[in-house]
Amino acid sequence: HGSEHSFPTRRSSDLDTLDSVLRQDYRNIEHIIIDGGSTDSTVDIIRAYASKTTSHSVKWVSEKDRGIYDAMNKGIAMATGEVIGILNSDDYFTSDDIVSKLARPFEDETLEAVYGDIHFIHDGAPDKVTRYYSSKIFSPFWVRFGFMPAHPSLYVRREVYQKVGPYKLDYKIGADFEIVVRMFCVHKIKSKYLNLDFVTMRNEIGRASCRERVFRAV
Repeated sequence: HGSEHSFPTRRSSDLDTLDSVLRQDYRNIEHIIIDGGSTDSTVDIIRAYASKTTSHSVKWVSEKDRGIYDAMNKGIAMATGEVIGILNSDDYFTSDDIVSKLARPFEDETLEAVYGDIHFIHDGAPDKVTRYYSSKIFSPFWVRFGFMPAHPSLYVRREVYQKVGPYKLDYKIGADFEIVVRMFCVHKIKSKYLNLDFVTMRNEIGRASCRERVFRAV
């Protein structure tokens, strides 16, 4: 698959997040890191990661933002890759071949998005699954009941974001759900479910969107 894949990542102080991208066996990756102006060691970690990474391109910015969805919009705007996915800090790819597997379906040039499953763990117990979120039954019909594909597993062609617009910043939580409504119900994008556990997520409590507690998603 010849296109670059862009992964805007917000506040990546978690080395597991960065290392899971670094370990991917798919090399045509554009990794975009958006930090919200951290004053701790986060910027040093990002700078060291960017300097040592030769397997794929890394872009990063550290500046104040208006929240997680503003950071996502910044990363998407910076992306030049054909397909965009969002990997939040504290989360990481479940295996080293996730990007390779999600890239293959995009050989179908009519396909606009893929999505799959994710699971949750608690800190200190990475092998103990506390919750498994499957997107298998998702269809646009289920959106009316508040169900959406797991956002960290949603990979979308860049042209889709150009068509549907950015995440809306007037939603403090739930902007991921709202953009799914625009993508799947208004613009009716062509998508495919992959029976694949994309992302390991830590610490369910306190995450940004209530929709993945009923769903959060990236």
